[in-house]
Amino acid sequence: MDPRRFFTVAGPVNEILILLMLILFWKHSVSARICFSATFAFYTAIVVLSLAYFVPRDLILFTSSIPDHVEQIKAAANEWRHMNWLRSLLGLAGVLFSFKGLDVYYRSSQTQPSTP
Repeated sequence: MDPRRFFTVAGPVNEILILLMLILFWKHSVSARICFSATFAFYTAIVVLSLAYFVPRDLILFTSSIPDHVEQIKAAANEWRHMNWLRSLLGLAGVLFSFKGLDVYYRSSQTQPSTP
């Protein structure tokens, strides 16, 4: 499967779900709103980085004939390997901010008295 297809389908779906979460929790608390906004920013950065940086390298790695492009393939694999750490850290930060936003929501909903 072409990686462009995955990121052009899964990326926007993920962004829409994060925006939905942000809208649902918008009036709840400023802290949760900030955490969910940060989550949206991190995942947007992942999609942009994937489409702009990783997909061209993936095309070199997976579509180039090996004997004719050995140096290009080595360079693309090396660049891909070094930048994948950044993409992974952005994903980790997005997950952690999602957890923190949900934690803020659940903690504040437990302290608020329920109204009949």
